[in-house]
Amino acid sequence: MKKLTVTTLFLLSSLCSAPLLANQNTSTTGGFTGPGASAPGSQNWNSVRGILNSGRTGEDMRVSLTGKITQALGGEMYMFNDGTGEIVVEIDKDNWYGLKTTPETLVIINAEVDHDNGRPTLDVQRILAK
Repeated sequence: MKKLTVTTLFLLSSLCSAPLLANQNTSTTGGFTGPGASAPGSQNWNSVRGILNSGRTGEDMRVSLTGKITQALGGEMYMFNDGTGEIVVEIDKDNWYGLKTTPETLVIINAEVDHDNGRPTLDVQRILAK
């Protein structure tokens, strides 16, 4: 009987403390992300300039950028400019979701970094008007 009571108390205390322990963040990867926070040598994936300067790294890296579609290049290829540089983007016709844009329309693109002919490009998964 005593053994059963001790075991029951142990199990109850374990169950009650589990949620408290689960909320403790022991990760060392947290912190601030924003202007001035990049560590020396780290990549800047929040601008066209950063992506273009990345070289061959970052394949399939997901990015979200704000800028303008400035020119149609043919097919599903377009020129995108975020104010830091220009990059070729591919937008499949089904990823427009009915959105109509002009070179003056500010948009947000969610995309994956690709490399075509050794140069970074973006494969747009979603485009939204800002």
